[in-house]
Amino acid sequence: MKLINPLLTLAAVLATCATGSHAQDPNARIDPETGTEIIEKIPSPNEQLKNFTLAPGYEVNLYASEVDSPLYNPIGMAFDEQGRLWVITSPTFPHLIPGTNPKDKLLYFEDTDGDGKADKHTIFLDDLLIPTGLALDTDGVYLAQQPNIWFVQDTDGDGKADRKQVVLEGFSVEDSHHATSAFTWGPDGAFYFNEGVFLYTQVETPYGPKRSRDAGVHRFKPSTQRFDVMSHRDYSNPWGMAFDRWGQSVLSDASDGNHYNFAAVISAFNYPEKIIPPASMLKRGRPMAGSVIVSSRQFPDDVQGTHLNNQCIGFQGTRWDRLIEDGSGWRTEALPDLIQSSDPTYRPVASAFGPDGALYILDFCNPRIGHMYFSRKEVNRDHSHGRIWRITAADRPLLKMPKIRGESPERLLELLREPEDHVRHWARRFLQKGDAGEVMPALEKWVAALDKNDPDYAHLLTEALWVYEGRDVTNKALLNQVLALKEPMARAAAVRVIRHWLVAGTITDDEGIKLLAKHIVDENQRVRLEAVTASGFLKSADASELTVYASTLPMDDNMRTSIRQTLKVLAKYGEPTSDLGRRFALKIIPVEELRQLPMDPMVAEAILRRPDCSIAEKERAMQAAMKEKNLSRARILVDAIGNLKADETGAVKTLTPLLLNTDPEDIQRHLLQLTQFASSAPTDEIRHLILAGLTVAEGNMGVASLSGQSARDLYLSLLLIDHEETLNACYQPIRQAMLKYQNDETRRAAFLAIAHIPANRASTFKLLSKNILDATHRNERRFAAIEALNLIPKAEWPEQLKPYVMNAITIKAVPAALLYDQKEIKVRAGQPLKLTFENDDSQDHNLVIGTPGSLQEIGLAAVQMVALPNEEGLRKNYIPELPSVLAGTPIIGKGKSETLTLFAPSTPGDYIFVCTYPGHFGTMNGVLEVLE
Repeated sequence: MKLINPLLTLAAVLATCATGSHAQDPNARIDPETGTEIIEKIPSPNEQLKNFTLAPGYEVNLYASEVDSPLYNPIGMAFDEQGRLWVITSPTFPHLIPGTNPKDKLLYFEDTDGDGKADKHTIFLDDLLIPTGLALDTDGVYLAQQPNIWFVQDTDGDGKADRKQVVLEGFSVEDSHHATSAFTWGPDGAFYFNEGVFLYTQVETPYGPKRSRDAGVHRFKPSTQRFDVMSHRDYSNPWGMAFDRWGQSVLSDASDGNHYNFAAVISAFNYPEKIIPPASMLKRGRPMAGSVIVSSRQFPDDVQGTHLNNQCIGFQGTRWDRLIEDGSGWRTEALPDLIQSSDPTYRPVASAFGPDGALYILDFCNPRIGHMYFSRKEVNRDHSHGRIWRITAADRPLLKMPKIRGESPERLLELLREPEDHVRHWARRFLQKGDAGEVMPALEKWVAALDKNDPDYAHLLTEALWVYEGRDVTNKALLNQVLALKEPMARAAAVRVIRHWLVAGTITDDEGIKLLAKHIVDENQRVRLEAVTASGFLKSADASELTVYASTLPMDDNMRTSIRQTLKVLAKYGEPTSDLGRRFALKIIPVEELRQLPMDPMVAEAILRRPDCSIAEKERAMQAAMKEKNLSRARILVDAIGNLKADETGAVKTLTPLLLNTDPEDIQRHLLQLTQFASSAPTDEIRHLILAGLTVAEGNMGVASLSGQSARDLYLSLLLIDHEETLNACYQPIRQAMLKYQNDETRRAAFLAIAHIPANRASTFKLLSKNILDATHRNERRFAAIEALNLIPKAEWPEQLKPYVMNAITIKAVPAALLYDQKEIKVRAGQPLKLTFENDDSQDHNLVIGTPGSLQEIGLAAVQMVALPNEEGLRKNYIPELPSVLAGTPIIGKGKSETLTLFAPSTPGDYIFVCTYPGHFGTMNGVLEVLE
């Protein structure tokens, strides 16, 4: 038996990949991240231009490169109000070689003649050590260099830094790839930045220590020096953030390619706990970096507000998605990719719209960018290249950046009417930092003069509120004015301001509750989401009471998880007093605390519905509820089961014996109610329990079959019943009905049900034998019969069926390791297998079975599927269409599982199992040893 080792360098690759690419040299060295031949020579800028494919109607040109500037390994960039493009470079990345000095830089580029190409560069600051983020302000630059964030200034006007001071310190230094990044200004006068997994940060601030562990999103407001951890959850490496014109934002997680509505992942939390994660709104390959939302009249009208994000491994280009308002956030619609390169050294890591309206893309330009397969000392890491590309919409006029620095407050306020986000940002930032004696009177006068009939009135009023917020002025009158607007995006922005005020302590809890009370039940779900999140920063039981009322209105996943997280945090301040509020509190408090509460009907109900309470605990709770409410056992159970929510499905396991051991005559009194519950059950498991109760009550499937449920559900519900007389009464109806079943799922359910029924074993074995031994049947049918056979005690099996013992195997993903929890599995040739893959990792994975020696072929072909158009690779679960692929599960996320049923290969050998998510195959693999 031969174990498979992680792939560091690969000596050969299949002649033709599944994607139809050209034949490769069999002696070529292959990059396991990209599945392409390792390129030792980086193309020149002119050569690289030929490798680009753009969406129709767009053009690309080179803005700057290493040819005429020290643009080596550029990591981040930002435009200032004068149109200069500031860039941080790190030829030192990913680490400093002992005995050498760092030569990383902060420099800026200028296009002085307006031809779309940089003709001047200035080194603002030299001798840096792996800077990872920058945020430009009116009087300097905030610069991340682990473990600090510095504020760097040019005080003498010579264009170079002469003052450098630490403003924040204590950021983790364990991993330069996951360090503080994606610096992005919000409209609130604060900038946001992210940190990835494996890092442990503790920052001392004037407001006390702030901690983040294993990834988070941070916020720093220079005017108050306030630093906060805004989102603390299990991200992988969030290298992208983008705000729209209403201050709503998209957060992009590079490593797993997930994107989130930022409002849904900002929440109060109790460190070191992570927040309850909502579902991703978008997944577009990996790794993703440098989010931006289109806000430029140089681009066509129909793409304004769309989302762009770069992908730098496998597919190397910029994905494009339309954001469509949906519930509390967005749904997305894929647009044609803006740009893609066939050159594997093209590594887009950041994007920004420039003063001319063009999109600028920062190119790390390197054969090596990751650290999953390659040593930090990998000799082919490049340290002397970097590019900036400029994309314009053809035949559309360029824009001109208006003058901002030195302008009057009146002029700056008028610039808040401009469509481009970057123009409004700089006008707003100068207003937020300008002289109070000049800005405040002008701002007050401007707000008073706004025309309520102006189509942009709501947005202009919101812009004014942001100016006040950025100046740390708590203008409650203006806040209430914005909260009363018809425009829901304005109301959402105003509620977000309330949250910031609560975090900063500039308003009291009582004031916060009064401000949030109306909007926790706002007609718009996005506004409600902001209000729920804000209520998590209140410090009273009244906040819990307030929060639960959001649950009385329609909820999407973002809303549902935010309510749960907020109530979880607020539980330490006491329980809500209303029935609605108390029920929610009892649902989410730790089970240890629930057990210690005095028993009353509501506590009893909570115990019955909790998946983490035992049968004995539920029996005691039920007895207490029966006594207190003077109701029958069946009535208590029926009410509890009928009110179960989808996230309480786990309670079915303990409720089943309680219901099925209840007096059938008692259950019969509630048949109508149970049949109604069956039709509205939120999950199959809950529905099956209800149907089982109906069957037990009637003594056969008669009443259950009248509930309108599918035959599949009826049959699977029988697996919960152990009453022989009831089961035996169901045998003949199922056998008679089986003659018409062609559907695989219904036939499987019938097989399982019949095998579970103790009567007529001889007839059952005859039925199963007919379906197992006849090789002309489809495998789905044979496996259904084999699975049913394995429900029967093996001592009863006839001789001819004894070879069909099913081997049930579970394989799990090891969190944060890119490994399976097993490297070797042994099975018998031809043996039926039930192979379950469980993903406990924050990244997506799958499990694919392949022929002996096929690891490299399958893994590299899967990587090349990233480049397939229209996300075809993802739709195919990155499983190549190769003869060497025997079976595979879909790609699944954290907490999900998938099961494969198959016959082990008939020929002994060392087969493989592997994750084909692009880039994972080198370490996440194992051997399926097939024995004779």
